[in-house]
Amino acid sequence: MVPTTTVVGENIESIQRIETPSEAGSIKLRVWLTDAEGNVGAPVTAPLSYDCVRSRLGGAEQLSASLDGASQETVDQGHGAALEGELRGPDGGLAGAALCVFAQVEGEGAREFLGIAVTGSGGAYRFAIAAGPSRTITALYRPDNRQIIAQASLQTRVKPTLRAVRPVVRTGEVAHLEGDIPGPRNDDVVIVLQVKQGNGWLAFRRYRTRAGGHFEADYLFRRTTRPTTYEMRAQVRESGGYPYLEGDSDPLFLRVLPKPRRSASCHRAGRSSTRRAASCRRAVGGSRKPCRAQQEARESSACRPAPGARRENR
Repeated sequence: MVPTTTVVGENIESIQRIETPSEAGSIKLRVWLTDAEGNVGAPVTAPLSYDCVRSRLGGAEQLSASLDGASQETVDQGHGAALEGELRGPDGGLAGAALCVFAQVEGEGAREFLGIAVTGSGGAYRFAIAAGPSRTITALYRPDNRQIIAQASLQTRVKPTLRAVRPVVRTGEVAHLEGDIPGPRNDDVVIVLQVKQGNGWLAFRRYRTRAGGHFEADYLFRRTTRPTTYEMRAQVRESGGYPYLEGDSDPLFLRVLPKPRRSASCHRAGRSSTRRAASCRRAVGGSRKPCRAQQEARESSACRPAPGARRENR
């Protein structure tokens, strides 16, 4: 509870001397006005809300805020920054004052309380900001019923993940790709898959993330005729509502091998085995079962490497 305070003054501006709560929170202020004849007006109620504790040191008039020396800073996903500034009054910097630090994610109405920064010598302060999405960072000083604020913008460049279920596939097979992007609001975000071509990148698939920021994509290789290593990446395009800047994944290297070719002797052996199988079926009245084991043994023998031969692995 806040104790009742009576302020006597010549005009409404005297209300500035009312002592406000030291802790953060919401209160209701009731005001009565009395004229020189002693007539008391009807009370008026005004809501007051304070997000920050009241500083024990007053007298400051100016508060500054920057991120590593700039009003706006861009960092990569997973990196934070340092909020810096000064609190100054008519006689210079004010040391020992408490400042509240808040962060508001882009596109969200509420802001998050991060902690208290205390000014040091010359009124300077420094507060570490953890990694996260793009946010507006606010420093707030409340010596009495007034609040002085200063803000800086922290922009974060997203870095999606990209991985292949199998690092090596063959022509005619499907490569399964998948990845994730961080939150919040990471569903229905455009993901573009690209492959390195010369000095640039060529887009070959476009997807939207599912709930939780996950995406999956399949790609069928049809025309690769020799062993080839493809360099791929996932790119997040900027979209309304997603609190990150456009960014790329680390490169993914996918190895694609051509289909294995049977040797000419094996191919001839296969045709010969087919003819023998047909003769065998005629001999036993069209049944396949008596001849199957014999046929498989001949095909295996015809295509098996000769003793001492080396098999080439690509």
